Amino acid sequence: MVIQARQKNAAQLKQYIWTSRIELTQNGTVQDTRIDQVSYGPDGSPIMQMTGSNVVNPGDTFYLAVNPTTLQTRRIQVTTNYQGDTVTVTATFATLPSGLTYPQYVDVEVPDKQLSLLVQNYDYYPNG
Repeated sequence: MVIQARQKNAAQLKQYIWTSRIELTQNGTVQDTRIDQVSYGPDGSPIMQMTGSNVVNPGDTFYLAVNPTTLQTRRIQVTTNYQGDTVTVTATFATLPSGLTYPQYVDVEVPDKQLSLLVQNYDYYPNG
């Protein structure tokens, strides 16, 4: 019965999209935080992914994940150099019942400057 319950749970999990937050703490200080949107594709496999390099400048990388059924963006990650520093921008997206897809979390990391910026967008409602 336990195996059947686990199999049913695994099948149900493939019908959901969820947000995963990972925080790395060392000696009581937060060292890194990652927020990702996770889901399975319609066939139970990972979501459709595209990658590229040297997109605008040499050494740039670009990653895009979209839902293969709706073509809605799920995640974008760009790594580039700005004024001599490596900068990584990661955005995870959510979709409202209306179909509007928006950047739920945007994380900007500049490791050489020990700089991190996290933007969280939420509570969307119609204007008017």
